[in-house]
Amino acid sequence: MVNEVLWWLGPRPGQLLVDATIGGAGHSLAILPRILPSGLLLGLDIDPKMLAIARENLVAAGFAESDFRLFCENYTKLPDFVLRCGGSGADGILLDAGICTNQLFDPGRGFKLLPHRTPRCTPKSRARNPYSSGISQSPALARAGGTLSALW
Repeated sequence: MVNEVLWWLGPRPGQLLVDATIGGAGHSLAILPRILPSGLLLGLDIDPKMLAIARENLVAAGFAESDFRLFCENYTKLPDFVLRCGGSGADGILLDAGICTNQLFDPGRGFKLLPHRTPRCTPKSRARNPYSSGISQSPALARAGGTLSALW
């Protein structure tokens, strides 16, 4: 799916791009080399453990911490971060609303798959967070000509 994301976002040097569900930074690892040296990546994730993994993966790949900014928040907070960090909006926003397998296989993380039952899909630490309310605001955060790519 990384190639499709790169095609849709079309990252170029100097852009401000947002990975609103950064997870382990898989997409961001492919986006960052295309927006540097003068670009900036903003990464959000509701799960602090995944955010730590994203930071580790980005630094291990050789990116400086000045190349990205990570925030432990739900993507519904996207307007605050984009406007604070990017002024006039983002050049591209990626929202990968799929499930992260790291969270499914650790029962202590709040996600469970039980045989013959509906999966429980609410992190314990943020049980009251509305997962869908921020997406309606996301297109307004892109600069003129910017891109919103949402994956399900």
